[in-house]
Amino acid sequence: MLKKLLIILILSLSIIAFSNIAWASVIGTWEITGKVTTTIKGKGIKTTIIKGALDGDSWIFNEDNSFDSDNVGGTWSQTKTKFTVNFNDDDIISLTEAALTEEFGTDITVNAITKKTFTGAENTKKNTIKGSFKIYMTASGYDESCGCERTGKVTVAGSFKGTLSGGGGTNPVCSIITLSPSSLPIATKGTVFNQTITASGGKSPYIFTANGLPAWLTLSSSGVLSGTPTTSGTVSFFSVTATDANNCSSGPQMYAIGTSS
Repeated sequence: MLKKLLIILILSLSIIAFSNIAWASVIGTWEITGKVTTTIKGKGIKTTIIKGALDGDSWIFNEDNSFDSDNVGGTWSQTKTKFTVNFNDDDIISLTEAALTEEFGTDITVNAITKKTFTGAENTKKNTIKGSFKIYMTASGYDESCGCERTGKVTVAGSFKGTLSGGGGTNPVCSIITLSPSSLPIATKGTVFNQTITASGGKSPYIFTANGLPAWLTLSSSGVLSGTPTTSGTVSFFSVTATDANNCSSGPQMYAIGTSS
């Protein structure tokens, strides 16, 4: 779980800029691979280094200039051979807090995003893009060993490369795919829960996938959520993505599901 959150965090930088020569537009889906290292240090904090990977991630540049990745949204713009992506800062903060809270076993708050860098370029012969990134933050949390608040510096650094989905020199323009419903009903302990998620706006059939499902819940490839909760009074957060027949993706849509007795 932590590794996935850290992978998602890497996609949560505010600015991307790199060359775009081979394709008239970045509209489409890019399949991304790469590596990432997260370093956490501070006074009274044991320096922690966590390594992860970006393998299997997708970056989607939509026709309406919205941007989607695995659980992170934003907008994009393009000028001549370079383009820029502006990610949602709220995504950066929430995902960082979740990752660090799991790592240290106590609630962590991100106080500030102090600096971000992201650069890259494309190889027109190989139809690939590549680049590197860094993001700097400060975060704080309660340390039970001293009964005090500690503040540390967080640095996330890595590199990536990507290819257009399908491997061609141009990528098909993807329509906006919308998932329904936008929210889920509360599940009851000991009672079977069933809810179908549907997609529209793309080309049928759709394949549905999920990330972060609670242990009692499953999602079929046709979009059916099912399972029986064994506890009550819980709230779980997860994302669902639909991919259509053209390999166009809805991008991850976040859901919350609660349980009651």
